[in-house]
Amino acid sequence: MALSFDDAVEIWIAKWRNEHVRKLCAVYDVDPRRLYEVWEEKVHVGSRSVGYARFKVEDPQLAAITVPEPHQPTLRVVKKVQPELFND
Repeated sequence: MALSFDDAVEIWIAKWRNEHVRKLCAVYDVDPRRLYEVWEEKVHVGSRSVGYARFKVEDPQLAAITVPEPHQPTLRVVKKVQPELFND
């Protein structure tokens, strides 16, 4: 099932309400990558601003402490073990 613009707005609001990714995947019957495409604004550009405007009306107290920035993926660097440290 493809996500619509309205679904993307709802997904943004759910993110700001700290809904679990697994729950959102089950509700929208999508792979988690589709959610991150929305949160990284690769698809449905503009849904974040529409969602935040609606979120401020629906829950102004939570919106006041929410940072409505797009998701920024973090790179996890795995350092290689230095074998020279283990030589006797």
